[in-house]
Amino acid sequence: MIDKKKKSDFDKFIEEIQNEIIEEEKAIYSEKVIMEANNPKNVGRMIDPDAFGILDGSCGDTMEFYLKINDDKISDINFMTNGCGATIACGSMLTSIVKERSLEYAIGITKDDLITILDGLPKENLHCAALAVGALRKACALCDDKKCYEGKDCTEENIALKTKDMYKGKNYEIMKTACHIEAEYYMKKTRLEELVLFSKKMNYKRLGMAFCIGLENEAKIIHKILAKEFEVHSVCCKVCGINKDDYGLQKLHGEGFEAACDPIGQANVLNNEQTELNIILGLCIGHDILFTKHSEAPVTTLAVKDRVLTHNPLGAVYSNYYLEKKFSIGKSGTSSEG
Repeated sequence: MIDKKKKSDFDKFIEEIQNEIIEEEKAIYSEKVIMEANNPKNVGRMIDPDAFGILDGSCGDTMEFYLKINDDKISDINFMTNGCGATIACGSMLTSIVKERSLEYAIGITKDDLITILDGLPKENLHCAALAVGALRKACALCDDKKCYEGKDCTEENIALKTKDMYKGKNYEIMKTACHIEAEYYMKKTRLEELVLFSKKMNYKRLGMAFCIGLENEAKIIHKILAKEFEVHSVCCKVCGINKDDYGLQKLHGEGFEAACDPIGQANVLNNEQTELNIILGLCIGHDILFTKHSEAPVTTLAVKDRVLTHNPLGAVYSNYYLEKKFSIGKSGTSSEG
C-alpha cells in the first residue's frame, strides 16, 4: 500500500507538471485556443450525414467534418481529427461558427477568419486553420445553392482575381472557343463531334492521337473520322518496343519479352510531327500523366481506360454496388463504415 503522505507528494508532483504545461501553453497559445483544444465541442463521427468533408494536411494531420443540412442551413455538425491541440481547437471553433448558419456562410470562411476568431495562432500552427477550413469546403460538392454559379468567388485566396490576367493569348482563345461550343451545341453534339468543331474553330491543322493498343480498333475509326478534316498522326502506346526487363518493370504475362507502354515516346513522336492538339485515347493511369507532361501541344482526353466498366469510370459512381461494397461510401457520399 502507498501511504497517504507519499500519495499526496505524488499528486503534488503531477499537479506541478500540469501547471507547468499550462503555463507553457499560455506563453504560446491564446486562451481561446487552449480552451477549445482542452474542451473541444462537436467531436465524433456522425451516422448518415448529409455532407462529408475530409482533408489530409501536409503535416500528416487529417480533419473530417460531418454535416446535417436543412433548408440550406447546417443544423448539426461534428468533426474528427488525429491532429495536435491547435488542429483540435480549429476544428472545434469552426463547428461553433458555422452551426445553424448557411452553407454559403460556411464556405466563405477563410483561414484568416478562423485565426482571428481564435485570437491568433503561432506561425508553425497556421496550417491547422487552413486544414480545418479546407476540410469543411470539401462538403462544397453537396452545396445546393452553388453561389459560385451566380458569381460568388468561394475560394479562400480570391483566386478569380489572380487568374483573370491569365486568360490572355492562347489561353483566352481556348476559353472563348470552349464557351462557344458549349453555348451553341449544349446537349446537341457528342464529345467526338465537339472535338472536331473545337479543332476547326481553333484553326488546328495537325492533330495527334496517343492511343492504347487495347483500343486499336477504336483508334482506327476515330483516325478516319478526324482525317476527313485534319492531318492526323496516331501513335500506339508500344511505339518504341521497349523491353520491360530493361527498366525492371513488372510484367502482365509472366516470362519472356513484354513490351512496355511508352507515353514519353508517344509524346516525342507527336512533338516531332509538330501537332497542334494531342488526343488521349485510353492510355493507362499514370501513362496519361506522363504523356501530358511531355507533350508540347495542348492535350485533351477523348476516352479514359476502364477495363472493367467498358471505359466508363463514372460507372463506379453511378453504381450502388461499387459505392457501398467496393468503396464503403453511402448514397450521400459519406463513409458507410462506423
